[in-house]
Amino acid sequence: MENFDLLADKCKESGYPVSTREWDQIRKDKDYPTLRTVKKYIDILEVAVAKNFVNADFDKVASDTLKLRQLETDFEWFLTWRVKLTRFPHIIWCDGVEIAKLRNCGELTFYVEAKIWLGPESNVSIEFLCEMKGTITLNKKFDELEEYKLAIIYEDQEYLICKTI
Repeated sequence: MENFDLLADKCKESGYPVSTREWDQIRKDKDYPTLRTVKKYIDILEVAVAKNFVNADFDKVASDTLKLRQLETDFEWFLTWRVKLTRFPHIIWCDGVEIAKLRNCGELTFYVEAKIWLGPESNVSIEFLCEMKGTITLNKKFDELEEYKLAIIYEDQEYLICKTI
């Protein structure tokens, strides 16, 4: 497990690094909602992911449990929208998540390693199998993601998806 405190330093200023002006430029060629609406989607999906982290069976991460599959599905939808607000070289989407490791690192914090399938929206027949790892911290009610620091390797570059307190 890497030292994700180093990621925290890189993430402090990120949050949603795409500005409203940049998003409006992206929207010109796509039928996307406003930046405010996309952020609301992400908030809703963060709740779904948080609830599934609470329900995940941590002793059987590699098994084919229904709860783990639901977590992976919700994580996929969350990443699909969240990566759009990160400065990748082009607009990408997430077509799948396969969690390889999921470890409780404290009462509210979890370490996750996963393989994810990402590809450009301009050609959905192209997908890249990418590595993702990082930490996720739930709020005290276990019903929202309070903080996350996720590193994704895409086309030999590291991209950070972060939400910090």
